[in-house]
Amino acid sequence: MRGRKLIVLDFDNTLFFADAADGIASKELFKKKLTRAQIRKLPNVQKGNILALANSKYAHMLKPNNALIRKIRRLGRSRKVIILSARKIRKGDQTASLLERAGMKYDERYHRRNVLIPDEEWKLRKIKVLAKGYGQMDIYDDKKENLRYLSKHLDPGRAHFYHVEGESISRYK
Repeated sequence: MRGRKLIVLDFDNTLFFADAADGIASKELFKKKLTRAQIRKLPNVQKGNILALANSKYAHMLKPNNALIRKIRRLGRSRKVIILSARKIRKGDQTASLLERAGMKYDERYHRRNVLIPDEEWKLRKIKVLAKGYGQMDIYDDKKENLRYLSKHLDPGRAHFYHVEGESISRYK
């Protein structure tokens, strides 16, 4: 089992670009178009309101990261592909539909149920459970703070981390 390989992918702004939808939603709610960085700094309630509106009313604006999807298609033939999403579980059908339309094949998909647990801690807990029985893990995320946190808590001999910024994918060390 140690030779089996696992790919773990974040959804928003890793597999799918959500900035346009988030910006329009922030403008509708606060009369000002905010960047992703500005939205991340908001209190959880305001941030949650923006993301909820973006994921419902403006979900059609999410665009697939074709460079990453092509890479995963090449690698995924010999690896288990898992998608982790902080999107609420009730958005699961919408998420599955977006993935299908983009031709993104995956084995499992998980949504964070408890929004009180920080994103990086939820991902760490989930990855530790999912990684049992796998030798190598490739983890892709758009947030450097998530990658930093995960790299401190996962075995560096087994986990390889990749920062996704737009269509650019680079090894995170």
